[in-house]
Amino acid sequence: MPGKPTVAWEPLSQHGLSGHSDCVLRRARVPGGWLVLFHEPHGRESGSLTFYPDPTHLWDGGSLTPVNRPLR
Repeated sequence: MPGKPTVAWEPLSQHGLSGHSDCVLRRARVPGGWLVLFHEPHGRESGSLTFYPDPTHLWDGGSLTPVNRPLR
């Protein structure tokens, strides 16, 4: 029996989330972009999951600065 597909989560560094230093920020490469997970491991066990479109997977995991922000 073949194994189940696996999602490989990569840790992301975070800066500027005041009061959230113990939170987890991760991403996973999926077709068409990235799944991004923000999770607070203590307290209410709350978190968020979002999709970041990036078909060529060029995003390095950092924030975009005004210099490299794509034009719309």
